[in-house]
Amino acid sequence: MDTLTLWQLAALAAASALVGFSKTAVSGANTISLAVFAAVLPARESTGVLLPILIAGDVLAVLTYRRHAHWPTLLRLFPAVAAGVVAGTLFMVWADDAAVRTSIGGILVFMAG
Repeated sequence: MDTLTLWQLAALAAASALVGFSKTAVSGANTISLAVFAAVLPARESTGVLLPILIAGDVLAVLTYRRHAHWPTLLRLFPAVAAGVVAGTLFMVWADDAAVRTSIGGILVFMAG
C-alpha cells in the first residue's frame, strides 16, 4: 500500500476524531475507530499509527484533570498496565499482519459482546 485514496484519508480523519470523542464522552467510539484504522491500513501499521494518537489524548487528559486524579489508585494500576504493555510489545514482535488482524477482530467481537 503506497498511497491512500481521498476516501481512506477521510475515514482515517473521522476515526481520529472518534478517538477524541472516546476520551471524553463516548467511550465506545474507540472500538469503531480501531476497526476503521485496521480496515484502511494493514493491521500492524494501524496499531503503530493509532498508538501515538491515543497517547496524545492520554497526555492531554492527564494535563487537564491532574488535580482531580486519585493518584494512589493510578499507582496501584501501574503494574498491570506495565505488564500489558510488555505483553503487547512481545505479541507485536512475534505476530504477523494476519495474526494482528485476527486478534483485533477477536477483541472487537469480545468487547461488543
